[in-house]
Amino acid sequence: MKNNNFVFFIVIAVFYLIGNLLWYKFNNPIVVQGAYNTYFIRALLEGEYFFEIAPLIIWIMKGFLSVFGNKYFDLEIIFINYFFFLLALYFINRICIEIKDKETGLIAMILFALTPAVYGASRQYGHLDYHIMSISILNIYSLIKLKEFTDRKWSVIYGISVGFGLLSKDAFLAYFFVPWAYVAIKSLMKKNNKQKMINILITICLGSFIAGCHYFNTETVTKILQDPFIESAGPAFSFSQIRIFTIGLS
Repeated sequence: MKNNNFVFFIVIAVFYLIGNLLWYKFNNPIVVQGAYNTYFIRALLEGEYFFEIAPLIIWIMKGFLSVFGNKYFDLEIIFINYFFFLLALYFINRICIEIKDKETGLIAMILFALTPAVYGASRQYGHLDYHIMSISILNIYSLIKLKEFTDRKWSVIYGISVGFGLLSKDAFLAYFFVPWAYVAIKSLMKKNNKQKMINILITICLGSFIAGCHYFNTETVTKILQDPFIESAGPAFSFSQIRIFTIGLS
């Protein structure tokens, strides 16, 4: 990250931290959102397992609770989300520098940070799209860096990002699979060699190994196959919900 970009990264990071701490002082507690209303207490506090929800964020939250207790539950949520925000912010900058220049990375960081939904969701728990967003950005960056599966190190990182992305939310499958398949096919069509095949297999094996603890069971596979056909659009696509990406949180 070049000097100007690094300065703006720090400024944005400090702004988000101060803003969320001030919000926490006057507005806690945080209300658990979405499906977590049903599964949160039993999965997090009682240790039950539910195939309906990818477990990564629950695992992270359980780690925080085991160390810091539940007295500062809201603050722990804010810091977990803050980490995922910084992850997204950093790799947005890196992607732009990789495909264009550092000025594009700077503009992208500012626009991303100023999006109302990004700022508002940074202090909500249960919106897994906030966490999947960060891992997806890392996933895209590593896909660019693996240079059509010729770079072993970035193939490993890509496979790890796939595994953790799937553990953050099963919808991650829709985000990574088509780009991965496109790059893999394009790469093999140019020049099919042993190194590329090994790197492609590495991404498959690493992603499957990491995510397999949650996905290698009949209930989860059935849910993934059925959801696109049985879930309705619901209120998420109403104007009152869509407008959070442009004019503020509802």
